[in-house]
Amino acid sequence: MTLAPVLAVPRDWPCAELSRMVDAGGVRWHVQRTDAGQGRSGPTILLLHGAGASTHSWRGLIGVLGDDLDVVAVDLPGHGFSAPLPAAESDSLGFARALGALVGRLELDVALIVGHSAGAAVAVRYVLDVAPAPVPVLAINGALVALGGLAGRWFAPAARMVAERGPLVRLIVRQARRRGAVARLLEGTGSRFTETDLALYRQLLLREDHVAGVMRMMANWDLPVLEPRLTEVSSPIHLLDGGGDRTLRESYRRRVRERLVAAGVLASDVALESLGHLAHEEAPERVAQEIHRVLAARPPGCDTVPERVVDTGSVAFQGSAGVAGERERQRG
Repeated sequence: MTLAPVLAVPRDWPCAELSRMVDAGGVRWHVQRTDAGQGRSGPTILLLHGAGASTHSWRGLIGVLGDDLDVVAVDLPGHGFSAPLPAAESDSLGFARALGALVGRLELDVALIVGHSAGAAVAVRYVLDVAPAPVPVLAINGALVALGGLAGRWFAPAARMVAERGPLVRLIVRQARRRGAVARLLEGTGSRFTETDLALYRQLLLREDHVAGVMRMMANWDLPVLEPRLTEVSSPIHLLDGGGDRTLRESYRRRVRERLVAAGVLASDVALESLGHLAHEEAPERVAQEIHRVLAARPPGCDTVPERVVDTGSVAFQGSAGVAGERERQRG
């Protein structure tokens, strides 16, 4: 199919040459696709970023995987350059249904969904309630169970208050303009980052539409609804955790593993001890290895509890921009 020409994405945005805008499920989506109708034979993988990010967070993986696979990355509704869903449809089911419409519009035969953090929850809700057949999911630091304690009780109401009040959104944008504010935010993930990473996240957080979209997503996030329904999932779920993740602490990630084991859907469990919450941005080549491993395995089900594999080796930090740039230099 022919996709509409891009209208809103800056020409210097990472992988902008792959960008198209697609209308599906009530959303005008920003989509980046390496295949772009060229009919390559490699399997199709769908990349779903986490809350507050955009397709830019996958630029390293796109650079590593783009020659071998049909890689499709999207901005989730209200993020980056995709339009938002109505507030009443901005829960995980609404996101999953809109994603299903996009998959149908693009006629994708998805072999694997890779979801980071909240993007993993969208992926699981998609395979649970929307996908016509099981699709494996690789959850990178996946946010798949309810937050505990005060955070669980107050997180959504606080986000709803911000999302519904323009002055509070503008206040967040003003805070992002302060020197070092975005750097401190990224440092809080436990991940190492480059100046390019910092500039891209800052560019997003200086946009009121992006911040409002993120807050709307958080205000309607329904992990307490998703968690007990994990027992209904028929797709294998693979976990890839950054051992240094400070956004989702080890106690939370342990609960995710326990719930997936109890549900009988945990297909593999790998921890990269040297990486943080943004593991796919820190070490795209290492994450690409796990993607190829999962694609090669693609088990029909999960009959046994997988052994947890802990990779304690140091991962050379390149940053996603560095990897993509190196790929471009090699091609030239």
